[in-house]
Amino acid sequence: MAPTVFIVGGYVPNGGTMMAYEVGRILHETFGYDGACVSVNEHGPDNGIFTYPHRFPALSIIEMMEAAGPDDILLSNPSFSNNGFGLRFPGRKIMYVQDFKTFSLLDLYFDHYVSVSRVVRDFLARTYRLKTPIIPAYVTLPDEAPPAWEARPAERVLLHVKGRDHLARGIGERVADILRTRRPSIQLEPLRTEAKISHRDLIARLGTTRTLLSLVPAEGFGLTPLEAMGVGATVCGLDGIAGRDYMRHGRNALITRYGPVEAIADTVLTALSDPARAATIAKAGRRTAERFVQPVFEKRWRQALRAMGVRRVRPTG
Repeated sequence: MAPTVFIVGGYVPNGGTMMAYEVGRILHETFGYDGACVSVNEHGPDNGIFTYPHRFPALSIIEMMEAAGPDDILLSNPSFSNNGFGLRFPGRKIMYVQDFKTFSLLDLYFDHYVSVSRVVRDFLARTYRLKTPIIPAYVTLPDEAPPAWEARPAERVLLHVKGRDHLARGIGERVADILRTRRPSIQLEPLRTEAKISHRDLIARLGTTRTLLSLVPAEGFGLTPLEAMGVGATVCGLDGIAGRDYMRHGRNALITRYGPVEAIADTVLTALSDPARAATIAKAGRRTAERFVQPVFEKRWRQALRAMGVRRVRPTG
């Protein structure tokens, strides 16, 4: 029986845990580890959001701790730091740090840490004196080519908002008020609704709009704006801090920093008032997104895992 990689929250249907699952998949396919997803809630592989190429067995935390040995690997996001796995798990512990806001105190007892962006890397260096490599998340490109940018509705803008707190909602409402006042013909629609939508369907929806207005003040990476670039949309709004790794204002996006709501609205008004410029920016954004595809992610992680001392545990074939 081969050693196992235990992926904490591997079936939780959000982008960060999906990226952790993908690292577990690499350990399974390239290095020969058995896989298991550690349940932190009731989600399983049939969550309707993502498709999982390997349906690893789901274990509770108690079951994992009873089964784990010194040759096994624990793979976790920082949001699960309160479980204290660093001092409890008997094998190698790897943390893929994909945000700086999802935990109050980082579990400092892991063997290896990898950051998803510069802002995460710099946060870990300043706060915890950790020196970490960066491996960005990857974008999913659509199964079919989306409509040409020019064929999409000219005045339709999809709103990307995360969180339901008063600050997040207040930014969105104030920016929307400004846009409707200054451009009454604008059509503002939420990217996500209350209805469950698969990730593939979300990518397809992004491919139907000329303009994505991102209203997320701060993220560890900012996957949705990059995915919008990948389907040829013009990304406007906030850079989300981490978006500074790949967004360049006026070149591949029309963005500003967290601050005055008028400046956020202006990015959209600029795109709508100058379609030729917006189309050029969208094309540059698509070229940017192509640098963040899954094969690049896999190559970087294989190299990082080998640098950590991970070796294949099953013979090839």
